[in-house]
Amino acid sequence: IFKFTTSEIAYFTIEERATFLRLFDGRHFAVEYSLEKLSQLLDPAGFFRINRNMLLSLQAIREMHALSAGKLKIELNPATTQETYVSSERMTEFKNWLGK
Repeated sequence: IFKFTTSEIAYFTIEERATFLRLFDGRHFAVEYSLEKLSQLLDPAGFFRINRNMLLSLQAIREMHALSAGKLKIELNPATTQETYVSSERMTEFKNWLGK
C-alpha cells in the first residue's frame, strides 16, 4: 500500500487489461479501479479521459501537436512508451476542458 496525493498523479493507463497509474516522479503502480470508475472519483477539472486507454492530469501535458484529419497528439511528462492521442469522440470535450 502506497500513499500519495492526486497532485502527484500524472496519468492512468490500461496495459494488458490492467489499470496502472504513473506519478510525476516516474513511479508506476497497478490500481484496482477501472478508468471509468477513476473518472467518476477524480476531480474533472484536473483529470480527463482522452481515449479508452488513458486518463490524464492537466499538469502532465507537456506538448500538443495537431495532426491531419483532426487528430491531436499529446506528449506527456513523464513520457509514455506509447504514442498518445485524443480520440475523435472526445476532442470537443477535451478542448472545452483545456479552456476551463
